[in-house]
Amino acid sequence: MLIYLSSRGIGQSESTREYLHSLREEEYTMPSGPILLYTDSVINALTAEIIDGNPEVQKISKLARVRGVFSGNPLFAAYGNRDSDIMAYKALSIPEDHIFRLDEESLLVSQTDITPKTFREHIDDLENIYPKYIPL
Repeated sequence: MLIYLSSRGIGQSESTREYLHSLREEEYTMPSGPILLYTDSVINALTAEIIDGNPEVQKISKLARVRGVFSGNPLFAAYGNRDSDIMAYKALSIPEDHIFRLDEESLLVSQTDITPKTFREHIDDLENIYPKYIPL
């Protein structure tokens, strides 16, 4: 299951959902899944991200709660586009070879293999990236 996590405020839920559903590469779209947002106002979300400069605090808190529902750690991979995303994922003990950063050119870069890949290349390599999780 895929969970979307954003430091956007709860007031931006509809625009965030619309944005995720609008993303396309060829005939592929983003999979469905719940969206976890900053539960405070848009102003406070912006304050946490821009003024305080610590959006990872909220992300760690939310994902730690999700993890706490399960007996083990269900968080086995993570994707983000900011340093704060990567910090949050590492703090939650997600293996570094399963943490991917989306760069400015929309290419995915692993924390352990800096060779950029397109989404298509990444999808084609899922069986190698997640051999325990992808049915053959």
